[in-house]
Amino acid sequence: MVKIDALSKKWSLDVLHALKGGSKRFNEIGKTVSSTKKKISSRLLADRLNELEEEGLILREIINSRPPKAEYTLTKKGEMAIELTNKLSGL
Repeated sequence: MVKIDALSKKWSLDVLHALKGGSKRFNEIGKTVSSTKKKISSRLLADRLNELEEEGLILREIINSRPPKAEYTLTKKGEMAIELTNKLSGL
């Protein structure tokens, strides 16, 4: 079960929607989210990504390279959360 406060925080839904098209790296998510509203800070983006990962809504995959890279992907739970919020916003 998803905690509502994880989705109600500013930028959380924007981050989830940014990942709908597939895996993205940190800066790609930041650019996508910032283009829809004001610019999100790197610190706040990192906080939201960590919170969403802890809730099981996104998955972080570390890529072995120099320097190491991380990609973020929606989980099934994250996809269901997007569908639910879309249905609720359509009321």
